[in-house]
Amino acid sequence: MAGPESPHRPAADGRGRDWRTYGGDPGGGRFSTLADIDRGNVGGLRRVWTYHTGDVDPRVDAQPPAFECTPLAVGGVLYVSTPSGRVIALDGDTGLEVWSFEPPPRAGAAVKRRAHRGVSYWEAADGRERRIVYGTPDGRLVALDALTGRRRSDFGQGGIVDLRDSVADGWPQAQLEVSSPPAIYRDLAIVGTHLQEFPAL
Repeated sequence: MAGPESPHRPAADGRGRDWRTYGGDPGGGRFSTLADIDRGNVGGLRRVWTYHTGDVDPRVDAQPPAFECTPLAVGGVLYVSTPSGRVIALDGDTGLEVWSFEPPPRAGAAVKRRAHRGVSYWEAADGRERRIVYGTPDGRLVALDALTGRRRSDFGQGGIVDLRDSVADGWPQAQLEVSSPPAIYRDLAIVGTHLQEFPAL
């Protein structure tokens, strides 16, 4: 995380600071209205804080998985996913960990580590419920309480839906992974799966 040496403090309610979807808006425009950083002051940016997830360590891994997450920013909290399927909530100002969630291992399967692009945010119409919804590298869909990081017991089985059920369970060795955030439309989470990108066929 980097910022200007004399940062302008945004509005306390967070307007303009939030990045609630993978592409910044439902259409994926990837455009921010923030204007504090421009060509005139970008050279003065300095590191404010650093957080190490522990998932990617080139000193340990000969071929570490790529870290490709685009964090979400909601109300001053950053939501980050890691190659092993963990989700971490960080205070955007300090970099301190708010909570961390690690999905329970799938029975009889090793933990997969793949490039993971992020999570999705869902908020009830009345604003009383806020959830983080994301797919795991081993093909599960998880719903977490955005404030606490605990699994939502009213979603699937203990907060988890196994996407292999009735889809790929007849082929236990078949690849079914989720590496991108689900699309959220009203109260629906629309999920795609990882596709083989190489070698080309």
